[in-house]
Amino acid sequence: MLLWAKLPGMHWKTGTQSTLVSNPMVIAHFSKRKSLIYTLSFLVACVLMYVATLYHPPGVSVSEYLHSKGLFRYEFAVAAWVCGALLIVRQIIILNQVIAHGSSAIWAAHDRLYYLNIFSGIFYRSVLLSDILEFELRTDIAARGGVVIRLRNGQERMISTWLLLEPTDAVMARLRAAQSTAI
Repeated sequence: MLLWAKLPGMHWKTGTQSTLVSNPMVIAHFSKRKSLIYTLSFLVACVLMYVATLYHPPGVSVSEYLHSKGLFRYEFAVAAWVCGALLIVRQIIILNQVIAHGSSAIWAAHDRLYYLNIFSGIFYRSVLLSDILEFELRTDIAARGGVVIRLRNGQERMISTWLLLEPTDAVMARLRAAQSTAI
């Protein structure tokens, strides 16, 4: 699991400069427009959630107000804040890729495929290209398109494609090309 998605293939020397060891094969890019709209709408939703959990009438403390709400009042507020914080981390990772790494969303380097599933993951993940059995296009993924990666051990991994700049067919062709170069 990668926390910060620095493009693999970059090797840091002992000094302050880095040199490119091998060029990663960029398979897909984030759409800047879609990413910005997604991030802004998400941040508005987070602000509304935080305001809703912190709201209290004048003259009443937050603690007293939450206590008056009944069962699971504190647990809900804590869960909402933790989930919101984790999702903000995901948005920062996406924005980092858009701003600092040329919008790279999916890439292959060092015989690994790096991807982010924005529906079920917060951080970038990677899988060995040699472990991939096949790629399949699915349209029933959260009402949007996606690519299913079938692994040789029977597991399936998802790549959401609705935030990508390239059409799903082009992403599929590039994924297959990356897999064939690794074999």
